[in-house]
Amino acid sequence: MDSGLKWFSSALTFLITGTPTKLDDVRAAIQASTPDAVIVALNACRTSDSPFAAPISPPQFMADCNGSVVVAMKEFSVQNLVIMQAFAVGASWPHMPCVMSGLMSKTNMSYQYDDHNHTVQEVQASGFTWVMVRPTRLVETDDMTVHE
Repeated sequence: MDSGLKWFSSALTFLITGTPTKLDDVRAAIQASTPDAVIVALNACRTSDSPFAAPISPPQFMADCNGSVVVAMKEFSVQNLVIMQAFAVGASWPHMPCVMSGLMSKTNMSYQYDDHNHTVQEVQASGFTWVMVRPTRLVETDDMTVHE
């Protein structure tokens, strides 16, 4: 690769370093193996690990990056997209408990939810087969048990 991007590959995985904010880096990542599907797991940066900390990413960071993914996927005829999102984004908002919806709409979390919702609109308009993964909770643990 002459693009200067570092990359690693195994039988099942390609890891290409770059930034999702640069369309050329996204193109390089997709072109490296022309996958059957693209999986996106982005999060907007905040001033600390607290979900209520002030955002430091641009207001539509995730939507803009996913927009670049959509453009590159169209260029390389990749049709399947999986995006990790937050619980209660988009049509799942009514399932959020009212206390949580108050926190998510009246705190700094609202900026990430706005960004996630812009992402939903962009991806739905793409024409791709897509899945938005919206886990209700993620936790760190040493448990290595696989639950099926």
